[in-house]
Amino acid sequence: MATIRLMIVEDEDFTRTTLVSALRLNGIDVIADSPTAQGAVELAKALTPNVALIDLNLGPGPTGLDLANHLRKLDPDIGLVILTSVEDPRLLRSSMPDLPTGTQWLVKRSVNDVTKVAKVISNCVSLPREGNFQVTQSPEMQRLTSVQIETLRLVGAGFTNAEIAKKRFVSERSVEQTISRLSKTFNLDDQPSFNQRASLVKVFYRHTNAK
Repeated sequence: MATIRLMIVEDEDFTRTTLVSALRLNGIDVIADSPTAQGAVELAKALTPNVALIDLNLGPGPTGLDLANHLRKLDPDIGLVILTSVEDPRLLRSSMPDLPTGTQWLVKRSVNDVTKVAKVISNCVSLPREGNFQVTQSPEMQRLTSVQIETLRLVGAGFTNAEIAKKRFVSERSVEQTISRLSKTFNLDDQPSFNQRASLVKVFYRHTNAK
């Protein structure tokens, strides 16, 4: 396996320094870290990392996805890992910028398992152009279609069935059927004092770490 030369891009100082220390202890060669996208680009040009671990939200300015796409243009073979609190990028908004081929999507709560994080980073070196995958995505999320995820996102945002139908250019009945399927997927019907919409909002919050 090729030697790992990792760059970490994370705007929270505590998270960044913790990741640097933990990954170095697990045998990962962290050659650079930056709190900003601009700093990361300069470091990438100077040090040529072969993997970049990038937080999705980097504060004002370019996002982690913007940076990932720029780094892939600089180096077509660089491995990319996006660090985020969200299990599926489609839960953030309906149209996300395209991820560079082979980008790994790493949910932040899995960072506590440094061995798993190190494994994902190692996979980026040997298989940088394999398809996208979710390393900590729940079985329920894996089964959802794009329509179901979009509906879950809109329910979580507080839209009514009528508003969702208008946004998706479908009938309210179609929205009701989608919501019913979501409830069955997450086994919400079996919960005591079941309230379908309130329960789905809780599901959305749980899978996005929203407060």
